[in-house]
Amino acid sequence: MADVITDIHWAAARTVPPTSEPVTVAEVKEQARISHSDEDALIARYIKLGREEAELFARRQFMLATWALILDDLPSDDSPIALPYPPLAGVTSIVYLDSDGVSQTMVVSEYRVDTSSEPGRVSPAYGTSWPATYDVTGAITITYTAGAATAAAVLERYKQAVLLLAVEMFETREPMKVEANSTVARLLRPDRDYRFS
Repeated sequence: MADVITDIHWAAARTVPPTSEPVTVAEVKEQARISHSDEDALIARYIKLGREEAELFARRQFMLATWALILDDLPSDDSPIALPYPPLAGVTSIVYLDSDGVSQTMVVSEYRVDTSSEPGRVSPAYGTSWPATYDVTGAITITYTAGAATAAAVLERYKQAVLLLAVEMFETREPMKVEANSTVARLLRPDRDYRFS
């Protein structure tokens, strides 16, 4: 069975942002040869902007965050649902409107979470099926976490991309797109997830 996401109308939103970054202010200062601390707060903002821009380009989540995937329907053939913005850390809940329009939460034993696949997937547990849902838009919400729990677990090329973006933004004092820096684009392109465009 194929992973289902593109055959069903969907939307994803990050509901809880990361609480830490993949690179530090000290690392950016070392890369840019900055010896003073007058602009540490500004550098921290550029790190955040750099990470967000790199994640947007790669369609991945670098540091642990919470996402909500909104679906209009569940697969009729019980196919797994691929969850955008890998890597998947875990599924928090699956809430849906049942055939009577009443909100229900699936019991954890009713579905299986696959964090080993890329992207991660959720599917009905063995011997079960996806529940029938109410025929309205946004009837299903899958809440999940994605990204690395620590900066040490983030791939070095992702960290280097964020570092280069943050330094360039600091030096030019303006936001920067990944596409404007061919080195950063090369670092991120190998793992770019084109399924979720």
